[in-house]
This record gives sequence, structure tokens and C-alpha cells, in this order.
Amino acid sequence: MAMRLLTAILLIGMTLGAPVIGHGQDWIDTRLANGLRLIAVRDSRAPLVVSQLWYRVGSADESEGKSGLAHMLEHMMFKGTATTPKGLFSRTVARHGGQDNAATSHDYTVYYEKIRSSHLDLVLGLEADRMQHLLLDEQEFKAENSVVMEERLERTDSDPTARFLERFNQMALQPHPYGRPIIGWSDDIVRHTKTDLQQWYQRYYRPDNALLLLVGEMDLGQIVAQVEKHFAAIPASAGSVHEPDRPRWLPHGPRDALPHQRRRMEQVDPAAKLPLFHAAFLSPTLITARSESGATHDLTPEALDLLTLLLGDGLSSRLYQRLVVEERLAVAVDASYDDLAYDQDLWAVSIVPVNNQAMDRIEALFFEELQRLIDQPVGEQELRKVKNRLQANHIYRRDSLSRWAWMIGHAAINGLNWQQLAWSHPDRIEKVSADQLQQTVRRYLQPALAIIGRLSTS
Repeated sequence: MAMRLLTAILLIGMTLGAPVIGHGQDWIDTRLANGLRLIAVRDSRAPLVVSQLWYRVGSADESEGKSGLAHMLEHMMFKGTATTPKGLFSRTVARHGGQDNAATSHDYTVYYEKIRSSHLDLVLGLEADRMQHLLLDEQEFKAENSVVMEERLERTDSDPTARFLERFNQMALQPHPYGRPIIGWSDDIVRHTKTDLQQWYQRYYRPDNALLLLVGEMDLGQIVAQVEKHFAAIPASAGSVHEPDRPRWLPHGPRDALPHQRRRMEQVDPAAKLPLFHAAFLSPTLITARSESGATHDLTPEALDLLTLLLGDGLSSRLYQRLVVEERLAVAVDASYDDLAYDQDLWAVSIVPVNNQAMDRIEALFFEELQRLIDQPVGEQELRKVKNRLQANHIYRRDSLSRWAWMIGHAAINGLNWQQLAWSHPDRIEKVSADQLQQTVRRYLQPALAIIGRLSTS
């Protein structure tokens, strides 16, 4: 309780838009001389630590014709250095009881390990080594390029639903790079070269474009020196890419760049096992809401999070109850929204109809439910229920070191105030009113702005 009180005091006056470099009772946020940002959060419930090295570059930073480079380099980062041959990185982590992996997003690429705290130094040494000494062998590259092509074939090209959603996102988000698949288009993947990857690695995989996040049991008094031992000698890039040239929509571009009207995509694919109704709306995130409104207290993203639960997340959501339980027109409903995305993104709902014939009725009822939100404020009891769920999801995230670290890193790498988001976000959720929900639907989820996709099996 005392730690939470101190943290709350430290966070007074903070906003989501102002990352704070400093320290608290159980955290440090600082930069090394070469620009590497270090965030260390002590959590001593278990003798474990999660280490995540985030690079501020993802698929949305690629140029036309070069899609998939960020993901391709993620694969190649496991191919070794002069001192850590191919495969030895992961074998070493596993031999010491740890786990490691990586992920590529539109906005970042992250490499992570979970290991006993006593072996943290080992992990730091391995990550520092491949930040500067990656070996890009031509034969290894060709082999891995084939692996990525096979990955795309298996996950997207041979899956009718995945193909449909990929084309839907391209239609919904063009010309923004979020409309490109993270894995890349097939024609671009086959044209990748080792030189492409070398240039990508040299430009972006530098300490001044990276965030090292450590969450778990550690001595905060020693952690900066421990990190400096491995990373301080790595030079920053000659021309700093700490703020990469991102072709972003900020601050007001998206609503002007895309058609301000309902759009739709119809597709028939006999290979699809089930039909799909997919609806999306261009929506602000924690970053872009501030940019659009000029106010750090804008609660639109929190309102959109609550609307995700209210409309399409869980068995008690409005769309599930209406379409699955009452009308028996659908077998599944799922709503999604990423409030931490760097740019405007899609708030979306996927509904699986019982058959093709149910599609028209599902679309009509979907818009009916949106109109009901526009016309009638959400009742106090229902609003309380979704607030409790969203706040609980946030609090329970702390039960997992990995999930807790992921939220902190995702926020920090995109320039948000992770301290405020980590500890005070439930308070922002609480402030969202029924009127705020209604206004958010009227502005962002109104039927006239819907992007509709329908996949039929015949």
C-alpha cells in the first residue's frame, strides 16, 4: 500500500503525453550516453526478470516495394554473430532455464527473454552482441527467405479468411502503411536482398533507436552500471534515427486522407469454411487523440476500449447477446481495438454468421445496435460492468511479468507516459461517462463511416 501511495504521489500532474525520465521507489527511466533508453521496473514476487529490447521501427516504416523487411530481419537476428554462432543464442537461454522469442509490429520490433534474475547479465551480453555484430550470410538469408515465404503461404495465402482480412485492411487503410501486411507482400518478399537487410540493420538497430526494458527482481542501485557494461560502448548512429522519418498521419491527416463515407468490400470464396461479416471504423489512439484534440485529458481512447467490451467482447456483450443468443444468426462475435498504436487505426468487429443467408440481417442488426448507442445513453449498471471488466483486465495484467512488461514497453516505445498508463490508467477509465461513450460513437462509430467487408462461401 505504501508503494502504491508513493507512486500515486510521483504521478500527480503526469499526462499520457509526457514520458518522464527519472526514477521512483521501484523504477528507473534513463538514457545512456549513446542514446539507449533504459527502463527498469523492480518486481520481486519471483526470482525472475523479463528483458525486452525494443527497436523503434516496424513494417509501417518500410517503403513501397520493400514490405516485409522488418519481419525478415527479425528472423535473421537469430542467425548468429562471430562469438555466438547460429542457434547458440536460444540454446544458451534455454540451458539456463529461460525462454526467448521476438515479434514484429507495424510500429516496433522487439526481442525478449524471461529468465532467472541471476542470469540477467548473460542475456544482456547476448543482446548487446547481436545489436552490433549480426552476421548476415548470403546462404542463410536465402534459406530464411524461403522460410518466410512458406510462413506467408501457410498463414495467409492458403487461408481464405486471412486473405480476405488482408485485402480488407489494405482497402480500409490505404494509403497509410498500416494497410500493408507485416509479413510483407509475396512479390516484395521474393525480391528481398541481403543488402536490403544490411541497410535496415545498420540504420535502425542502434542504441539511440532502442529501448531496453527490464521487469522483475533486480537491484536498481546496480542495474544502470550492469547495462552500461554491455551497451555503453556501442556507438550511436551517425545520423540519429531516434525519431525515424515515419510517413504518419499526425496530426490531422487521416480523416482527410480517407474517403469520409461508408465503404464496402464483397467477396465470394468457396474455399472458405465459414462466412464472415467484418466492420471497421477509423479511430484515434492514445497518441493521435491528443494530437487531434490538443488535450492530454482526451478520454476518447478509453471510451473506445469500453465500447469494445460493451459491443463485442465476451458472452454478455450486446452484439453477442443479440446475434448469437437471441436471433441465432451468428456463432461468434469479436471486437478489437489497439489504443497503443502509434497512428490512427481500426476499431473493428468480426461476426461469423451461421450461413450466407444470415449476412444481410446481421448487417442490419449491427447498424441497429450502433444507432441504439447513438440514441440512448448506456445505463449506469451496464457502464459499471464494462468499466469493472476493463479495470480488472488492466490490474490483472500485473500478475504476469511478461504481460506487464509488454504494456510498459509498447507504451514507452511509442512515446507515451508509461508511468501514468501503468499505474493511473484505471482512474482514466473511471472518468468516462455515458455521455462520453455516446459522443464517441457519434463521432467515430457512426454507420455513415463504417467500412464493411463480407466474405461469403457461395
